[in-house]
Amino acid sequence: MSAKNISEVQKKGFIRVIEVVLFSFIILVVVLPNLLPETAKIETNNWKDINDRIICNDLLYSLEYKNDFDDVLIPEPPNASAEHNNDLNLLNNVTKNSFPPTIDFEYEVKGVSGYDVFVGVHDSCNLSQEIFSPNYPPLSINTATLNLSDLLSNDSFNAYIICGGGNLSHYESGVKDLLNKGKGFILVRNFNSAPDLLTKEIFQIDYSGGGSSTDSITFYNLSHPNSGRIAKRFINNIVRINTSGGSGQLHLRSNDYLVNVSSSCVNISGSGCGCLLEGDSCNFSGMIVRIYQIDPGLNWFDIKLSSSAANPRDYSFADDVPFTVNSNNHTVLSPASNSGKSLLNIQVLEEYSKSYETAPRAFWIYDFNKTRDDLKLLFRTGLIWVAGEHSLIFNKNIPEESTYCMHYYSGINGNNIPYIVKLHYWGY
Repeated sequence: MSAKNISEVQKKGFIRVIEVVLFSFIILVVVLPNLLPETAKIETNNWKDINDRIICNDLLYSLEYKNDFDDVLIPEPPNASAEHNNDLNLLNNVTKNSFPPTIDFEYEVKGVSGYDVFVGVHDSCNLSQEIFSPNYPPLSINTATLNLSDLLSNDSFNAYIICGGGNLSHYESGVKDLLNKGKGFILVRNFNSAPDLLTKEIFQIDYSGGGSSTDSITFYNLSHPNSGRIAKRFINNIVRINTSGGSGQLHLRSNDYLVNVSSSCVNISGSGCGCLLEGDSCNFSGMIVRIYQIDPGLNWFDIKLSSSAANPRDYSFADDVPFTVNSNNHTVLSPASNSGKSLLNIQVLEEYSKSYETAPRAFWIYDFNKTRDDLKLLFRTGLIWVAGEHSLIFNKNIPEESTYCMHYYSGINGNNIPYIVKLHYWGY
């Protein structure tokens, strides 16, 4: 090969090297920073940061593929607490072994409740422990009963339940301090006069007077995100029926049904459904009752409720209800014969689009018939919503200099309630 040809080859080779260098520079400095979220805070000239980012994303995708997060958020009975601890230990070990030893981490979940929920209950409330019975996804609901003054000066709870006709304005500083900390409030109360200003503000009560009668009750305006969200959680939640000794009572609408459990199937007297196995559904009296799970010892079984209407969320209740509060944008439940009235209001006390999961929440419900399984289920669903849909799996303090990756889950174990997991990590 002539000297001229060799020189041409060398020039082309040098140009190719320059092209590769320029291409790598563009990828690292121009393209990659625009592909990664701004919140990631990754220095693209530091391969360690990029490697940690890859590990973070791989972990979240792997946890989804193996359904490991379903296991963490849905520990199964009969030893749910022990299983929950085991799942937490497994998640901790998998994450710790994936990251370098100088990295610490925390999982933040938004859209569904954490496993442990702490509830402060006003001593004027007439609520049996059965009101807080198992929910789906499973929760450990821990309650403490206090007088109103002690309750509102205690910030150790996720949610606060207040009953009766007390004047909340007398406790305004304590209530607003708790709200500023993201706490949730439930008020169980009928009205025979206009409420104090703080009660009216928080729970969106517009008193107008009226009376009461036995009426059908439905979810109000299912196209509204407030009503639709509670209704969706209602039909995904569970009712547990105690059948110690082989039989028990199911209370739906104005009817009581004797139930018997034998040979791992459930018979609901008067329903015409026959003996129902786990997963079976039966439509009677305008309700769809699905057997969710049966205790192997036959001491209880769980059901899910929906409606035979075109929209399964539009469940119809019935109760003796007061017609004294006007409906508004925050109304979730309304008498079927008088949709201008409200029986349940909910409110997120900050702008929805900015802080829905972490904002303080308020839930008012009329003084409902507490023997009714469907109304108890509605109350428990509201309690879960009020307690918040935000939790940290390991309860660590996340430093400001941390970064994170994020993954969207379409639902827990097929229940179609979406949630987000952020995996925060930082060096030490």
